[in-house]
Amino acid sequence: MDELALIAKRHQARKYKSNKDDKKVSKIFSKILLSIIFILISCIYIHLDKNNLAKYQKFVFTDNLTFAKINDAYHKFFGSLFPSVVNNDESIVANNEVSLNEITEYQDGYKIKSSSPISVLESGIIVYLDEKEGYGKTAIIQGINGYDIWYGNLTDESVKLYDYVEKGSILGNCLDGFYYNVFYKDGNKISYEEYFNN
Repeated sequence: MDELALIAKRHQARKYKSNKDDKKVSKIFSKILLSIIFILISCIYIHLDKNNLAKYQKFVFTDNLTFAKINDAYHKFFGSLFPSVVNNDESIVANNEVSLNEITEYQDGYKIKSSSPISVLESGIIVYLDEKEGYGKTAIIQGINGYDIWYGNLTDESVKLYDYVEKGSILGNCLDGFYYNVFYKDGNKISYEEYFNN
């Protein structure tokens, strides 16, 4: 009787492991299948009419396509779309408040005095990470809230282009004790107050 119980237990353990492996394979297969369906629908749409290609290119390359919102929705239903997610417990800044006397207007945005590392104001995808004239090394994050935020005068950055970063995570340090913020919504520059009052 003990031997039969042991055999049944082993069989149950194998069955459980097999079900767990099947679920992993099924999840991967679902992601691949959704990607293929999206590509096929895009190809069919483009080839239906000659004007569709121009519309598609305008939408992707000119209009503000919010990849951060797409990634956030995809992440809720299917898991992480992008392999790199920057968010570790050490990088969370306890106090992200900046007093107004440390902020001055600068070109299209604001110059902010700070002795602490630069932290992300809203979760999103880094769509630009390079030198920008007048702003130094700049990261532009397309936020899930629909805003594009520039972080200029960046040094020792801890992120890469197309990383998905969580709110409060560290981008890097600021050079010479200050950094720049510029805020855009739907391609239009907005003020510091407008951003924080929304």
